[in-house]
Amino acid sequence: MIPEEHKAAIITSGISFMRSITECYGSEDGMKLWDAIIDTIDPSVKGEIFFAMLRGDYQNSIVLKGVGLNTQKIPAIKEIRAISGLGLHEAKTAYEDAERGYGVTISCDPKKVHDAIFHLRAVGMIV
Repeated sequence: MIPEEHKAAIITSGISFMRSITECYGSEDGMKLWDAIIDTIDPSVKGEIFFAMLRGDYQNSIVLKGVGLNTQKIPAIKEIRAISGLGLHEAKTAYEDAERGYGVTISCDPKKVHDAIFHLRAVGMIV
């Protein structure tokens, strides 16, 4: 059984990884990966990944897992605001929660998730 505090991160990361493999190597390798996941992970998580992919709602959020050693707080908060549309207070709270090691999920335009992850990593966020 997967602890709840890890479940969202596993689902989001699993979907992102499967999508990247499928886009890069093709659907056949994507299916091989899915078969391996089926045999490996908790059935409830496997189902959530599968249905999130069917619904297409997996691309509209990013999990902030922490901050890097060289992260500058103000640029990181600005990036969180730009990506999520959060206000200053909410973005600051999201940054501080990530800094404390809490997984923080922020919403993002589904078409901009990959760019958003790149920009967050560039300012030192662990995504």
